[in-house]
Amino acid sequence: MKKYKSSDLTHKRAEVLKEAKANGVIIQQLETNGAVRCEFLLIADKPLRGSGHSIQMVRDMTES
Repeated sequence: MKKYKSSDLTHKRAEVLKEAKANGVIIQQLETNGAVRCEFLLIADKPLRGSGHSIQMVRDMTES
């Protein structure tokens, strides 16, 4: 599973969604110092309504 920064959802949206559909991706929200704040898992799923993508929080690094 590839990892992307949350800003890639803006700048590389098509690439991220294509990879998510094929293999799933991990989206990392980073602090300004580069530390991972939290991670989200983006996978293709059977659509309930709309896009057919699921986003789930995997880890929240702020809760220690």
